[in-house]
Amino acid sequence: MRDLAFIFTTLERDDAARRCIESIRENFPVSPIYVADQSEMTEEKIRFYEENRVNYYRLPFDAGLSFARNFLVDKVKEPYLLLGDDDFIHVKNSNIDSALEIVRNDPEIGILGGRVVDIEMDSAGSIVNRRERFYEHAIVYRQDLGLLALLPLKRFSPPVRTCCGHSYLLCDVVLNFAIMRKDLFESKKVHWNEEIKIFGEHEDFYLRMHLYSEKKVAYFPEMNVLHHRVLNENYGNYRYRKDGLRVLGEEWGVTQIFEPGVGVRYLTGDCEFKSDGPLTSVFSKRWYSHLTRLPIAAVRWLKRVKR
Repeated sequence: MRDLAFIFTTLERDDAARRCIESIRENFPVSPIYVADQSEMTEEKIRFYEENRVNYYRLPFDAGLSFARNFLVDKVKEPYLLLGDDDFIHVKNSNIDSALEIVRNDPEIGILGGRVVDIEMDSAGSIVNRRERFYEHAIVYRQDLGLLALLPLKRFSPPVRTCCGHSYLLCDVVLNFAIMRKDLFESKKVHWNEEIKIFGEHEDFYLRMHLYSEKKVAYFPEMNVLHHRVLNENYGNYRYRKDGLRVLGEEWGVTQIFEPGVGVRYLTGDCEFKSDGPLTSVFSKRWYSHLTRLPIAAVRWLKRVKR
């Protein structure tokens, strides 16, 4: 897949970034990789990047997730890019090739998101817990009410499309694991708001996509990746700042983000979150229920990882 570039940005999580790159190189040896590194650059890190043929860019410390992603999009030469995070683990049977085939052949799809499986591992590298993450939504934006509502696909029956023998669901928002067309960004209307370093950039991006792009967003659960969250004190100090939420509210005239079954996030003051109770998944009853099981090949791969 030489026409698909893997891109991610990293800050204070060198071990996670290294593991992510190793997993890409093991399973996608010829695919280009672009990394925007906001951390200290060491000789060891540079050597690792070069040995793995990574297009790496040293950005100012804490330049911001939004700035880093826009920077990478400008650098990518390939017609398609796969957006990810530095704590992802890519596996052989991820079905990224099938997802790319869909985007190549369905000209209306601008972004095709995949399935993210959160995992916990013990010291031996074995999986001790797994949980599928759901963040696929339809958008309802009412500036007159100060409301951005994110309606989970779990709660209704979204349109289903079929292409190249695969089915996928139309929506407005997917997770940060998605194939995107490079030309989606040519008009500059679709981009990450660089005033938001983190926390709020996701909703801002997909609201821009919803309002300004003729292309569609879709969810393809056959495409999958493992997510092993890496938290440390340095990274945590930057990850959970709420300034971005207030910028999001001011930019769009929104005072609250509502997700049925989950709760309300207020975008003023301390950006308080109020829970709406547990969300009961109905995904297990649909045509992709069998996809929620972690692939056997992924388990085998992880047992060889010693971190």
